[in-house]
Amino acid sequence: MGGPHSGKSAFAEDLFKDFHGKKYYIATLMVCDREGEERVARHRSGRADKGFITLEVLRNVDRTGLDLGSGVLLECATNLLANEMFEGGLGGKPAAEKCVKNIIELSARAEYMVVVTTDPGDWEAGDIETEEYAAAQKLMNDMLLEEAREVCRF
Repeated sequence: MGGPHSGKSAFAEDLFKDFHGKKYYIATLMVCDREGEERVARHRSGRADKGFITLEVLRNVDRTGLDLGSGVLLECATNLLANEMFEGGLGGKPAAEKCVKNIIELSARAEYMVVVTTDPGDWEAGDIETEEYAAAQKLMNDMLLEEAREVCRF
């Protein structure tokens, strides 16, 4: 967990260096512009030789058909929440609860799982929609922290 562009993704990928099973990288970023395309390209390039099978899943990660006992890197829960709220039409709390439920269900299929998320910190949004998103992100992160065996902060 950490701020944007803090190295979370590369750190999370490196956690799989000793995992020898099938490894899935679940990418949740909804690409909407050139900056998003460039970000995705950088991430793909950075993990090109790390043996991940990349799946782009924008919502409902629990429905991802993964092999039992695989390794799963979910990048990132923050994007997943935004997708559920803004594309799925859910309010903040229901979206956060759905994301956590789906992540827990996904983790039941994995031998090893890492979830990347962003720490919203002390956002001062200024508009109701962004404030609801920040509150939902804090709620989701708190729920994920309760389920986690280990947490790394940046």
